[in-house]
Amino acid sequence: MKKTSITLRLKILATKATPKPPIGPILGQYSINLMEFCKEFNARSSQLYKPNKGTHGIIVPTVVKIREDKSYSIELKPLSVSGMLELLGQVKFTTPRRKKVIDARIIYEIAKIRLINKGQEPDHILNECLTIKGTIKSMGYKIIGPKDL
Repeated sequence: MKKTSITLRLKILATKATPKPPIGPILGQYSINLMEFCKEFNARSSQLYKPNKGTHGIIVPTVVKIREDKSYSIELKPLSVSGMLELLGQVKFTTPRRKKVIDARIIYEIAKIRLINKGQEPDHILNECLTIKGTIKSMGYKIIGPKDL
């Protein structure tokens, strides 16, 4: 097993990685092949996250592990709640937030996706729903629908 020397946590727009700043200077100082990295990241993120029309893109939390021999691995982390709302087409962050209402069924769907990504059992769905509900309320949205959430 190769020893990891550096771990970088980056937030990159899905399918929009280029060797230009900010990615280029960050990875360039570790002698990473930037074109190869961008092609690999864009290919992997396009399979998972296809942005809706009219949105600026989805920010993907990414962990890049760079080894001593200049090889690297890319790990795409699960999206944040705001990223999932944008992915599901509920929020468009490039336009003013006129519609400040989120359906409670969307919270349930996001909770299911997050539990699958975390590898947890569906028994924790209520706790996950409450966490997501709090996040959405702190974003300034009103939740409509079933009151059991």
